[in-house]
Amino acid sequence: TDIDYGTALKNYGEIVGFRNRADGDRWDIVVPGLVDQLPTDSRHRLSAVLGVIMLKGGNHKLVVALGGSKPDPEKVSEDVKGFIEEYAKSHPDMNKSRMRYMQLDDPYSPAGTMTTEALSITQAFKDGE
Repeated sequence: TDIDYGTALKNYGEIVGFRNRADGDRWDIVVPGLVDQLPTDSRHRLSAVLGVIMLKGGNHKLVVALGGSKPDPEKVSEDVKGFIEEYAKSHPDMNKSRMRYMQLDDPYSPAGTMTTEALSITQAFKDGE
């Protein structure tokens, strides 16, 4: 039977305009933490990349938040585990043990905000050394 991956996998979609070299298709995304299924063919703005589901072969899935939302981390974890289970079932050639989720520490902090004081050489030595 043909499986419609867009409906078998909850809130699974793609990013228009970006291609994944692994399969030549658009980048796949998973939107965890939502109560309802997003409508088919709907378009949304991404607000953050929460992490990446790494798959053997390089056909990785970006885990994202939409429209400024900050989903509950526990719900994200639960939904990602559920996605991996369902993806493995719907793709018999993909072994679940070859899939890993890499979560970003804080996807909402802007890049480059770390202070340099802790890295300063003058902080590493006491006066007179």
